[in-house]
This record gives sequence, structure tokens and C-alpha cells, in this order.
Amino acid sequence: MRFPNGDKIATLIFRAIIFCLGILLLVVFIKYIWNKAGIRGWIVFCALISLFMGYGIGGDIWGARFFDFFTGQNSQRQVEKNVDGLSKAMLFILLIILFVLLGLFIFSLYLRHRA
Repeated sequence: MRFPNGDKIATLIFRAIIFCLGILLLVVFIKYIWNKAGIRGWIVFCALISLFMGYGIGGDIWGARFFDFFTGQNSQRQVEKNVDGLSKAMLFILLIILFVLLGLFIFSLYLRHRA
């Protein structure tokens, strides 16, 4: 049985995960880096946070728009050209991150069992 909105649901789940990672970066920035970093560090973290949160809110184009706000680049035009390739790359990166987290979880269970 094929679900017609299955791709949209997966995209929304992925966006929610990326948005949560953006919130996590924001918390890390405020807690640890706020006083220690200079203006260049602030711009880098703000660009990354805006990229993650923009993608979570509105997809590839909004992520590029928010990223461009802090970097002055014109990445929005490049994203509009390569939306399909970028989506596949983001999916590949997410799968790698999930497999690494799964491996770390299994390793932590192994260490608890061994101790």
C-alpha cells in the first residue's frame, strides 16, 4: 500500500529534527560561546543557527535566505538551481548522523553491560 503523503511526512520529520538541532546550537552558543567568541565567531554561529532553523521553518530556500543574511553570500540562487541534489545530499548526511548516533548508543549499552 502506498501513501501519497509519505514523502511530505518524512520531509516534515526531517525539518523538525534540523530545527531542533538549530535550537541546540542556539543554546550552546548562548551558554558557552557568547562571551568567549569575537564578532567572527558570532557571525559563524549565527549563520549556522539561521541555516538550520531556516531550513526547519521553510525548507531549502528559507535556510539559504537566513544564511545569506549573516554571510552576505548569494546562495539562494544556487539553491534554487540545485534543489534536488541538495535534498539528496541532506538526506545522505542525516543518514550518516543517525547511523553514528545508533553506533554510539549501542556502544554505550555495551559498556554498561560490560561494567
